[in-house]
Amino acid sequence: MSMVKKFIQDQGGASAAEFAVILMLLMVLTFSVMDMGYALWQWNNAEKAGQFGARLAALSTPLAPGLATYECGTTATTAGQPCSQGGNNFGVVTCTGTGCTGGFGFSQAEADRLLARMQMIFPRIQSQNLIVEYEDLQLAFDGRGSPVASVTVRIVDMSFDFLILDLLLGFNTIAMPEFRTTLTTEDLRSTG
Repeated sequence: MSMVKKFIQDQGGASAAEFAVILMLLMVLTFSVMDMGYALWQWNNAEKAGQFGARLAALSTPLAPGLATYECGTTATTAGQPCSQGGNNFGVVTCTGTGCTGGFGFSQAEADRLLARMQMIFPRIQSQNLIVEYEDLQLAFDGRGSPVASVTVRIVDMSFDFLILDLLLGFNTIAMPEFRTTLTTEDLRSTG
């Protein structure tokens, strides 16, 4: 009985056991902070890629090339009349990696160019994550060039890519928010 009593009262090695527990908690905390910093880095890069993509889309040939030759004029309007006073409006044209809405064609080359430039900033963006919308602002004049539009670049359906938390806690599918940037074009006939 004295052996068991001595074993129970023995304090040798207690510091090592406590250190092991604390070390594990500190490691999890340290790697969690590192992964959260990496998540914020991904967030920032996705946002910057969206801003760069919107600027490029506003200055380049539209993904829907028909917008560059679109005229708002009708038989009811006269040359020089603002499109907002009775002219045609193309509304909102949405382009994804497979095509554009509204009966407008789709330039795969321009879409690939835009995606490649955005991937220079955030390589994880794929064509299925990119949506470009052109909205007619009706600021053009009949017979004086193409319409003025707002261009919105959206990055959707992406998740954070965790390194350590995925291994430790299985955090690999936390969704990123949608990133959206809108700019106004001067003239959709501009090329860049």
